[in-house]
Amino acid sequence: MVAYFAYGSNMDRMQMADRCPDSVVVGPATLPDHAFRIATGGYATVVPSPSDAVHGVLWHLPETDEASLDAYEDLASDFYRKIECEVTDGDGVRRPAMLYVASDPTPGRPVPGYQEKVVAAAIEHGFPAPYVGQLSGWIPPR
Repeated sequence: MVAYFAYGSNMDRMQMADRCPDSVVVGPATLPDHAFRIATGGYATVVPSPSDAVHGVLWHLPETDEASLDAYEDLASDFYRKIECEVTDGDGVRRPAMLYVASDPTPGRPVPGYQEKVVAAAIEHGFPAPYVGQLSGWIPPR
């Protein structure tokens, strides 16, 4: 079982139920000293940013679900890569977790419909309004 920190569309419970049916949501968590970004590929990443924090959802993944998520996140073609980090859970406890980051973090624009899903998941998990506002700022104007 691995602790996985999701900060993009994998915060969505329905999406994770399809991709990783045996995963269990632990609850909200934060990644200190990082900021949320949309990378050149059109999907979320995090970048080092002192005094900022990324809100996300901590999951417990069994090995089979981790392998499924590795395939979905396209590790084989180096679209994303896995890193280890420390997140702070809802009880204020720092704990190790795995997360995916874009191999090319060059700033980009979200693919259509992606960021709306991220914002909806952030609201569902009760993230602070200012952070939800930051996430909403990545939605392209219509």
